[in-house]
Amino acid sequence: MYTKDEIKGIFMCLGKPFTAIYGSEDKTIIRTQVLLRGRTEFLTPLSETLNQYEVESNIQHQNSGSLLAITKRDSLLNLLNLWEEIPKVFPKGNEHHWRLLKDFLTEVKDEKHKTSDGLQTLKYMIRDAKKEE
Repeated sequence: MYTKDEIKGIFMCLGKPFTAIYGSEDKTIIRTQVLLRGRTEFLTPLSETLNQYEVESNIQHQNSGSLLAITKRDSLLNLLNLWEEIPKVFPKGNEHHWRLLKDFLTEVKDEKHKTSDGLQTLKYMIRDAKKEE
């Protein structure tokens, strides 16, 4: 089992947030997730600890190794809420991915993606985040 601070550190260093919009005006798919690669011995207790914070995750076993995936929006928000505020100091300079994920999920939670203007705003958020890379 891990402490809250250890979980935050693990995800700051190893977590890979992903945000994307696919499709067209007729059918739009919004995909948000956080992935973390590691050994099963590491990921299993991490997944159990995340459950205590109401963060559902699943471990996928692949030829290239094991992968912990968090895909449910409520779980992603619960993970992000472990931080009072997204820190400005992330290894590899990827704090903008975490800020994008948090801002994006907040907009989706408020159902702004259900209007064409709201969907356009989400697309701009992703576009602008890519400029920060």
